[in-house]
Amino acid sequence: MKLNSRIARILIERAIIVLFLGLSFAGHAAAQTYADNFESATIDPFWTQTQQYGTLSLSNEQAHSGSQSVKFTSSDGGQREMHLSHNFASPTKGDFSIYFYDVAPGQETLYEKLYLYNSNTTDSASIGTQDFDAHCYTVSLYNYNTNVQQGPNGTCGIYPQTSTTNVSRTSGWHRFEINVASGSVSFSIDGTAVFTAAGDYNFDSVDLGVSGPVWRPNTTAYFDEYNFTQLVSFNVCPLFDQTKAYKSGSTLPVKLQLCDVNGNDVSSSTIDVRAVSLIMVSTNAQANLADAGNANPDSNFRFDETLGDTGGYIFNLTYLLNSTAGTDPTVYSVTFQVK
Repeated sequence: MKLNSRIARILIERAIIVLFLGLSFAGHAAAQTYADNFESATIDPFWTQTQQYGTLSLSNEQAHSGSQSVKFTSSDGGQREMHLSHNFASPTKGDFSIYFYDVAPGQETLYEKLYLYNSNTTDSASIGTQDFDAHCYTVSLYNYNTNVQQGPNGTCGIYPQTSTTNVSRTSGWHRFEINVASGSVSFSIDGTAVFTAAGDYNFDSVDLGVSGPVWRPNTTAYFDEYNFTQLVSFNVCPLFDQTKAYKSGSTLPVKLQLCDVNGNDVSSSTIDVRAVSLIMVSTNAQANLADAGNANPDSNFRFDETLGDTGGYIFNLTYLLNSTAGTDPTVYSVTFQVK
């Protein structure tokens, strides 16, 4: 049984196709990363050190992995400020995490936190312990200009606050994580989400800190396995005429570049772009993704250094529309042009 030309023509004329890419026209991809397991002989110069009424040192007394962690030890005499901090060149989004060793659950100690800050907006995000809260971990999303604080409003402990979680402090290692995504900030303790807030946030500094007033007891804290993965926004800039009609059955080279928010080319052979599927919008049915001549193994776009200023991506694609007729289970394919 053959599909007659009139039916094929109608199917071609009515088919509306959308190509979904691994990076869409407003996608994101992970870029810069930094990890510190504190296994070196000295503290990495990535960090700026602050040691006011306290000291920072690499120690083998506790370690989540390897043989060392970074130790914060407070001393008497005044306001304690011990920090490992890093300033980014510009506000950034991404995933920040650290392992914290709680040495004194059930005791009022000092502020011991993973802390993010934006010097322009005065937004901050933090996760850790409060000096007055001996029983519960806290998370906070706060703006100093507006004095607006967001948090889980947990009922844990003696002095529940906006920042109080329902996670009790316990001795040992705990993983603190702050994920700054494209439209939200989420906080996790030991892999479990404890609070999420919607909004477009970014931060230009990160801090591992232990601080508190002179009247609080001295504290020892350990941090290990700091990890940061930056989230970079991309736009996809087509390098072909999307309004041009291609002859039915021909191969359409889908060429594109990755661009930043200002339209500058940021394409790189180290960033993969993947064609995922073809979808007929009129029926929301999946269509085959056919690669003409098998020029793109594994459905990956090929990086071409000759495109644009720094290169671009190309995928040789032949469009197919699969159909059946009546009770005949045979699948018929027709090629068509994209208008």
